[in-house]
Order: sequence, then structure tokens, then C-alpha cells
Amino acid sequence: MGKRSSPSVTAPWWWSEVEAAVAPEVVAVARKLGLTADSTSQRIWAVLRTMVDPYFPTEPFKLLFPEIDVATVPLWDQRKGFAAALRDRPESSIAHAALAHLGARVREGTIPALPRRRSTPGLARDWRVLFSRSTQGPDTFFIRGTRRSHAGLDSFKTRYEHASFKAVIDICDRFDVVRAAYWTGSPANASTYENYAAFLDGGVKSIAGDYIGVHGAWIVGHAAMRFISFELGVPTPRWPAALGAAPSHRDLVRDLLLQLASDLPALNRRLNELRAI
Repeated sequence: MGKRSSPSVTAPWWWSEVEAAVAPEVVAVARKLGLTADSTSQRIWAVLRTMVDPYFPTEPFKLLFPEIDVATVPLWDQRKGFAAALRDRPESSIAHAALAHLGARVREGTIPALPRRRSTPGLARDWRVLFSRSTQGPDTFFIRGTRRSHAGLDSFKTRYEHASFKAVIDICDRFDVVRAAYWTGSPANASTYENYAAFLDGGVKSIAGDYIGVHGAWIVGHAAMRFISFELGVPTPRWPAALGAAPSHRDLVRDLLLQLASDLPALNRRLNELRAI
């Protein structure tokens, strides 16, 4: 049997703002466990990943936490098994401390350097070309062109990749927002691919596949739409006067970070709410 490669988990984009504050705890835990500070940091980042993505893949955790044995747990329950086992570990305490430090820094007015935008060639420079207002609600925006399958196996069959949808998902990835994904189906039956992201006053929902029925991707929430527009570099939709002064890009990033630092349970609940819309 070949040797398994060493795992590698990347740091959250905001980690540099809290690294110095949690460094003594990282070093202490590393010494206690007989690990390097770098591998201990990766274990902490992995715990943070479980906190923002309830549907994380288990393989990196099997490599990072070989002492946690989920071999006897059915595959469909291994995520829950890892999440439960990680809750009482020292790495989990440091992860929560890191989020608390992040919230304190943001409340003081410090915003980490934003993750670098990736090039999105070919995207229009007007939000109305990329999005339209949706009949699902006054605060919902449809990503144009996603009524055909835009993600999953069927999109690969047709060699169709939706640039706007991919750009929106890329923003969610770069900012480590709370995410969930679901897949249903089998080779003999229709398949569905669902993606959800919760942030600010709403988030993103996407339903794709080779089934008969509604396909599409939507951005829910005026603040969420404004944030996505800023990140795409397109003019934002008109801000509703009833909501007060329109927030700046910096305001939205601050609010996004404060949510992450102090309101993770609510964000995880919202994933289910988005799925129910």
C-alpha cells in the first residue's frame, strides 16, 4: 500500500488578523500533541472549515486527525462523527477563540486585506445583463441564463459552463462564507445538484441537474446582491430607500465578518431556509 500524501488545508482569508493573538495557544497545543505549529494550524483551519461548511469532505480530516477513528461509522454519518469528535478538542477551542478575536478586531475598525479577485473575462459590465429581478420576491435576483442546467453532470455533458454563476460561486469560495451542497440521483435516474451560501441578509441558492422542473440560480437579499455586485465590479442595483443609507463595500465586508465571528448558528439555519424558498 502506498504512503498517503500529507494533507494541506489553507488558512481562512482573514487568518492573518488573528494569527498573533492565538499563536501562544497554537504553540502550546503543538507541544502537547507532539506536532509542528504549522500542522497544528492546519488542524485549526480544518475545524474552522467544519464550522462554515456542514458538508465538508471527510478525507482531509482522516489525514489531519488520524487519532479520530470513524472506520466503524457508516459513510453517510462520518461527517457528523468527525464534527462531534472535533468539538471537544483543543483545536476547536482555538478556532472559537480565533473567531472571537476576529469579531473584536472588526468592531475596532480593522478589516483584513480582501482576498484577491480573480479575472472574470467576458462578463458584462452592467448588473442588468448578468441578473434580473426575480418573481420569487422583491429582494431576489435571478442569474440570467441559468434556467438551463448550469452546474453538475448535465452541464459537463453539454459542455456548458455558466460564467456568471461560476463567478458568484468563486466569490463565496474566496470569502469562506457558510456553504452547503447536495446531490441526488443515480445513473438510471435524473440527478439534481444544489448549492447554497448564507451571508449578509440572504445568500445564494442554485438548483441544477438533468431533471424536469425548475432550474436556476438566485441571489437573495439586497445586501447580498450589493456585495456580489461590488465584487464583480459592476454597478449595483438601486438600494431601497426604506433600508436607510446604502452600505459601502467596506461596510458589507465588515458585516459579513461580524456574522461569521458571532452568528454561525443563524447562518447555518439560513442554509435550510434558502433551500425551502
